[in-house]
Amino acid sequence: MEDRVKALEDQVDKLSELYGDVLHTYNLLSVLIPRLTEIIIKFLEESTDHYFKTTAD
Repeated sequence: MEDRVKALEDQVDKLSELYGDVLHTYNLLSVLIPRLTEIIIKFLEESTDHYFKTTAD
């Protein structure tokens, strides 16, 4: 019986660690995705402006 309890405690510890990793990853992505989107939009705007300037000449 004690072996089962110990095994369950180990599984709970592993799940807690995994949950912490998932939460950390989520927090990173919630910061990175908006920033990357902003960078991509800025790049597209600049490249579009450059394209129209070069084709207008």
